[in-house]
Amino acid sequence: MRRAALALCLAALPATAQDGMELQRCVWRCLSEFGPATAPAYHQCVADRCAAPSAAQAPAPVSNGWGDLNGLLMQSFGLHGVAIPGEGGSYWLPDAVDPGAATTALGFYYYIPVGGGNATRLSVGHFQRTRVGFTLVRPVVGIFGQNPRDPVFSGTTVEVTTTMPRPGEPRCCPTGQVRWSYDRRTGAVTQLSGP
Repeated sequence: MRRAALALCLAALPATAQDGMELQRCVWRCLSEFGPATAPAYHQCVADRCAAPSAAQAPAPVSNGWGDLNGLLMQSFGLHGVAIPGEGGSYWLPDAVDPGAATTALGFYYYIPVGGGNATRLSVGHFQRTRVGFTLVRPVVGIFGQNPRDPVFSGTTVEVTTTMPRPGEPRCCPTGQVRWSYDRRTGAVTQLSGP
């Protein structure tokens, strides 16, 4: 009876979380009711009850002119309820420094998954400007490493450098540089150089 009453109360909650802690509490409630975290019912609960803020409630754009990149990347990669809020970080590598002139970009989002783990995870995506802003074209699979930088856009490819451990180096302190090439037409990733 208590469980049914709790479920009714939870169903009456707004579909969006107002802050990071409310989002975390929402995820924990879903885990308590429908866990483990691998259960489809748990993921459906998170999607239904702990959804990303609506456009009307979206954070105001930041002063750099790009807007809320963490929010854009989390929403595009479907990480609300999967990543610990406030613990992630984004890298935005556009084809132009001026937000008004950029038409395409690679977005990198590093996050710590809800439920633990001892490693930061990475989602990468190819974004294209549309009339309503930047939209995910496709996830980019096959680029790894930290501190993405030095993008070069040429024709249909984008090259980018990341930092990765050299053979025998601990994961904490990588010093190796890897150069990647991403084909915007096919989505293929090629490692051009590195450890």
